[in-house]
Amino acid sequence: MFLLMEQPYFPDKQKIVKKYKSGKVIAETVFQTLDTTNRNNRLYETSAVTEALKSDVMQERLEKKTFGGELDHPIPTEDKVFTPIRHTTLMFKEMSHIIPEIGVSGKVVEGVFETTSTHNGYTMAGLVSDGVIVGFSLRAVGDNVKRVGNVEYVQSPITMVAYDCVSFPSHKQAYLKEIKLHLEQGKIDEYLRQYKLEGFCALLEHLNLTKDERQLLYETANKSRDTVPKSLLEMFKSVSYHIL
Repeated sequence: MFLLMEQPYFPDKQKIVKKYKSGKVIAETVFQTLDTTNRNNRLYETSAVTEALKSDVMQERLEKKTFGGELDHPIPTEDKVFTPIRHTTLMFKEMSHIIPEIGVSGKVVEGVFETTSTHNGYTMAGLVSDGVIVGFSLRAVGDNVKRVGNVEYVQSPITMVAYDCVSFPSHKQAYLKEIKLHLEQGKIDEYLRQYKLEGFCALLEHLNLTKDERQLLYETANKSRDTVPKSLLEMFKSVSYHIL
């Protein structure tokens, strides 16, 4: 199973269809491009995404208005562990928008989003009303991801969790600095006790590291191999080059 969390896609424009007196908005947008390598060096095949959107589960979610997204991707905090279960859950208390209409048109996924009557929903509505082009990022689970060179091809089956409303992650360098410091000081086990292995792998997935950043992490771990367990070193290599 592959946990898929993408960098945000920013459409050229978003068309506000309706504004409510309460502040809520309904707008048309493009959620994702297809058959094109994204910033994570992943390519989503049109057929795979089309199949996922037409599945019975997705159709039921659209009908019951339970498909949408959160304001920002869920990320671990000091007192919480980011687990695969959290990755695959769209939490209503964090929900900022509903997606009542979505489909494939050519090589893009487009549709309509409606902000929710929640704190996160009104925050998102305010941004859109102020002319901010908000980005959307797919959170999904895939069972068939094939690497060809530096590109990962995401094929069927795909289970879509959400299209979160996100911006470019500003916290990445802080996380990288912290992880690198723990490696250099031989205290990476403390970091793993905080996040646990699954949460740590999910954290690396969320950071959307570049090739150079992945290389830096692995080389740092390799230099500290006397204090880094062999199994953990292999996990770094695996996570850095195959999961991400």
